[in-house]
Order: sequence, then structure tokens, then C-alpha cells
Amino acid sequence: TAGRRHPPLKKQLHTVLGRLGIDVIGATPMRAMYQPIRPQEITAWWGKSGRTGPWVAIDDRDLTHEIGGAALQGHFVRTHPAAGLTPANADKAIRILRGRSST
Repeated sequence: TAGRRHPPLKKQLHTVLGRLGIDVIGATPMRAMYQPIRPQEITAWWGKSGRTGPWVAIDDRDLTHEIGGAALQGHFVRTHPAAGLTPANADKAIRILRGRSST
């Protein structure tokens, strides 16, 4: 999310996720904005994290059509900027994390 570039928004996000019992385990590097390379940032960070298992990227940009986007197939949930994370988006993310969705 672009909110990671704004400390007050980042703090708010961490607070809300923490209340839901969701730990933030890190953040991808912040390269130049508006370049279509977000999938590369995500997959590079995941690769360096040493973590394994299911993962999901959630964004309001159509990252699957950006450079490196093919690597997000089966790991991506697209939101709408005006709606944010809807219950349907959250359900899809949960299915991905539980290994029940390949789209």
C-alpha cells in the first residue's frame, strides 16, 4: 500500500491489524512511486524473508499486469481504491492463505 510511505497511516494500519491479531512481519522496499514494478518489490522481499508457505498480496492496483506480475498469480487480491478491503476481498485472501484458491 502507498500508506507505507506515510508514517501516520502506517502506524494506523499496524494498530488496526494488531487489534485483529494480525502481525505485520515487514515491509517491501520503497522504490520510485508509480513505476510498474510493485510485483518485483513484493517477490524480492518475500524471497529474502526466508519465509515459506502461502502468502497473499493485496493492492488496489492491478499488479498482475505490471512487470513481474505473473509471479503474483494465485497470491493476489485486488481491491478498489474507494471501497478498500471488502468482506469478499478478505474471504478471497483467507482462501489463498489456506491454500484453497489458485486465482
